[in-house]
Amino acid sequence: MGEPLMGLRRQGRSRHLSPKMSEAEGHLRHVLSRRFDFAAAHLNLGVVLVNRGQEEGRKEFLEALRVEPRLTRAYDNLGLLVLKDGQFSTTAELFKHAIANCRAWGGALGRFCRSSSDCFSGASVWWR
Repeated sequence: MGEPLMGLRRQGRSRHLSPKMSEAEGHLRHVLSRRFDFAAAHLNLGVVLVNRGQEEGRKEFLEALRVEPRLTRAYDNLGLLVLKDGQFSTTAELFKHAIANCRAWGGALGRFCRSSSDCFSGASVWWR
């Protein structure tokens, strides 16, 4: 991948949790218009969209997993979305995939597993 696309993806990622989310979305969509198979850009775009309350974010996480089936953060983020929906068994399956693919536990999955002796029992209690 060329440096210009990596730079745009970095700009999008750095802005996805800031007040400049619309800028982030623009950068990430531009990257994806030039290289649709960029899993990290789909993941970051999904975060931007979910933070705005847009259902399209879920589709971006799924697309990131289609492109890169071992992308732990996509399983982690998707697991949180289905947990919010009360789909506890689906959440457990997504987190199991994340654990199987995770090199270093981080994000919500890592916090959850460090706070519980059993990563999957009691998910409903942890979320509330």
